[in-house]
Amino acid sequence: MQSKNGASLWLIIMFGVAVFSMHFGASCMLWPVTWGQQSGSSVVPAALGIIITAIIFPFLGYLAIVRGEGSFYELARRINKKFAFIFGGLTVAVLGPLFVIPRMSAASWEAICKIGKYLVPVLVVTIVAVVAKSLLSPMSEWMPKLYPESGFAYGFINGYQTMDLPAALIYGVIIIADLKANKMEGRKLSKYLLIVGAIGFGLLAFSHVLQMFVGASTGYLFKDVTYAKLYATIILKLWGVVGGTVFNIALFLAALTSAVGLAAGTAAYFEEASEKKWSYKSVAVITLVISALISSFGLTTIIKLTAPILSLVYPPCIALVLGYVILGNRRYGIIGGATIVAFAWGCLDCLIGYLEIAKLDLTGIKALYNLMPGADFGLAWLIPTIIGAAIGYYLKDRKDDLTLANAS
Repeated sequence: MQSKNGASLWLIIMFGVAVFSMHFGASCMLWPVTWGQQSGSSVVPAALGIIITAIIFPFLGYLAIVRGEGSFYELARRINKKFAFIFGGLTVAVLGPLFVIPRMSAASWEAICKIGKYLVPVLVVTIVAVVAKSLLSPMSEWMPKLYPESGFAYGFINGYQTMDLPAALIYGVIIIADLKANKMEGRKLSKYLLIVGAIGFGLLAFSHVLQMFVGASTGYLFKDVTYAKLYATIILKLWGVVGGTVFNIALFLAALTSAVGLAAGTAAYFEEASEKKWSYKSVAVITLVISALISSFGLTTIIKLTAPILSLVYPPCIALVLGYVILGNRRYGIIGGATIVAFAWGCLDCLIGYLEIAKLDLTGIKALYNLMPGADFGLAWLIPTIIGAAIGYYLKDRKDDLTLANAS
């Protein structure tokens, strides 16, 4: 079947499935159940927060690549070359050897479509079976949320854990290149990217929300287990050993597809950022070695130790993406000012996070921090970022406009 402009409907669906497969990694399979369990009766506002940071922003990441007409590195480089190397390098390092790959297995990009044909049916069957049985026969009543902040703030911040926004900035170049290879250019490219993204992220959002409801349905049961142990416990209770076997297979495939391309993406980024002073092969080997070493720490420890870094890299990624989506390939002063200030604020969040891990008394600092508007919702960085955008406009864009006006 062909669409109006000649593109195969089946091809578009397969692209959408590929987007879903790449982003639906172990985190997207395991995290939502724990989020739902800990949110309990606040699961709806928590789900809204998750959808914004783990679904909508990553979707916009693909559009930013189109609007900005460049790779992740190129978008950041237009702000400042050194900043691109530091900010982009740190983000890609978190995506690669520091966080994502240690949680999963690595493979080549070419495996995605092959695996996707087998992965998606297994994942769909697994998710539908778990959701259907747990919602039709709830294991327990919903309990009050287990955290002090609002449900929305919890969901918004925990959406960072998926790292789907930075991943979209890496995957986006590949998806867009493949769309172009299938003769989707110009406005047609944007149109089909919207459709492909709607399919992929629509499936992802549907999965997140339903699995959060599964977690909420566990109530006061299993409060002492989270993530993989929680999901496995639920599966064993609902479906026994056979269900547990299917779960392990699905989890392995989910982890495999999400890690697909990340080792390659990390190597490609640093090769480009270093102007080929660092070879692709060397960076790829170092990435995998570091990933293997960090993976030995265990999932819970990795999540705990990397959470502050996620608070550092996610806000500037949001600022960068929104800047290019709204402004396109121009107004680098606004985009740069917003992104740099968001990164600086992220450094503050990261520092506070590690001080809390060190169990230092931060009562005074936290009280001062919470005075910032939006702090209760995980958005303390928003006002400084807007101010940064205004400063960037006056320092660069306004000056460029005046220079252009005088020249004409």
